[in-house]
Amino acid sequence: MGTVPEETGVTFVSCVATQGRRQESLFVTLAVAGRRCRFLLDTGAKVSLLPAHFMPPGTELTQLSSEDGVAMYDGTPLPTLGKCVLRVVNPRNGRRYDVVFHVVQEGTPLLSLNASVTMGFITVNAHVLRLALAQQTSSPGKWNQLLARHESLFRNELGEIHGVRVKVRLQEGAQPVFCRPRPVPYAMRKKVEEALDRAVTQGTLVKVDASEWASPTVNVVKPDGSIRVCADLSVSVNPLLQVDEHPLPTTEDLLAQLSGSSWHTKLDFRTCFEQLVLDESARPFLTNNLTYIYTHKICIVYISPRRPRGGS
Repeated sequence: MGTVPEETGVTFVSCVATQGRRQESLFVTLAVAGRRCRFLLDTGAKVSLLPAHFMPPGTELTQLSSEDGVAMYDGTPLPTLGKCVLRVVNPRNGRRYDVVFHVVQEGTPLLSLNASVTMGFITVNAHVLRLALAQQTSSPGKWNQLLARHESLFRNELGEIHGVRVKVRLQEGAQPVFCRPRPVPYAMRKKVEEALDRAVTQGTLVKVDASEWASPTVNVVKPDGSIRVCADLSVSVNPLLQVDEHPLPTTEDLLAQLSGSSWHTKLDFRTCFEQLVLDESARPFLTNNLTYIYTHKICIVYISPRRPRGGS
């Protein structure tokens, strides 16, 4: 007869639900106190679970201490009625084991990784496990070294693409377009003001007294609740531009270029449009006209030293 050792402390149960195509799981049928019970083998669980209706009559439960609780994989506490030790028999070979079960009100009977290994249902390759743990331990150090080596690329500040200046070429005979500002909802005015102040501090906007060109703005609420102030150049500059035609690659073209590659990297540039610096001659054309003062309507005009969103 074997005994499954018990793990102490706060233990975790891995319960993963999938959508769409059904995933095959591993189940074994064992006899618990003479009653057949179908268990799910969960390699992510540190404890074995048993619904209350599978318990033999008269079984006494030991209450769990505050330091011996059970939680789901995401940290959510899992209510339990207590724990007990039950005799488990594998009907296939007749071997018996004493297993510590955490009893729950309802659910699927679950056999932990420790119990599954002890009963021989799962084999752990110790050599592969040691290599995986060693790699996991060394990864943070390598990652920190990589960040330190390229510190300038990962600073929490606006970057700048060097050696490139964005120029704007207007069509012959183009006349300045000055659009009236669009009203900003009262609920957004404070956040819009904060976004403008932040842009002025970063140098992406410069306040001017007057301009022949002005475009209204579109204020977009970002997922974190902050505001992205975008110039609506479709009603001002864009129709008057000499656009450089450049064919964009299709998804099929990009995937074909990745064929045979071993490493793939996805980089997300911080406000990438604003990392492009406008040529001095282009700045008057890309001017924002904003209305956001609380007490009365005032026209405030900004010039963009950096390339604004919304330009062709």
